[in-house]
Amino acid sequence: MILMALTPGHRRRWTVSSAPARTASVDRTVIETLLRDAVGAVSGIGPVEVRVSRRTAAVRATLTSEDRETALAEAQQAAHQALSACRLARPPRLRVAVRTTVPEVPVPEPGSVSGRFGAPRTPKDDDTPSIAIREGADA
Repeated sequence: MILMALTPGHRRRWTVSSAPARTASVDRTVIETLLRDAVGAVSGIGPVEVRVSRRTAAVRATLTSEDRETALAEAQQAAHQALSACRLARPPRLRVAVRTTVPEVPVPEPGSVSGRFGAPRTPKDDDTPSIAIREGADA
């Protein structure tokens, strides 16, 4: 059993708790898919990213509507139910995060120059130089 756990072909697999005489294992991608489907079915949740490592399962979901706290609680509950339904011998630690959509950055209009601190600056009406050249003896 220890040899099977340490061989490279079985490191991406999780052992499922079953009858004492039987041993079954599940690939990590199966767990990722189950978690992604369970959290994605929650109302108000958009795209879901799941990463399962040897000790943790991290779920990152994007909030499309509704209240953030309510959506987070429902996503956590759905993820815990999906993970417990897998009946893993040693379930990974589960982290669920819900983030809001990132607002789009406004693109400046063509011809306008971006000023200091990103505030758009419009060109002056008169294109005269700010330095006056004096003619004469003082020049």
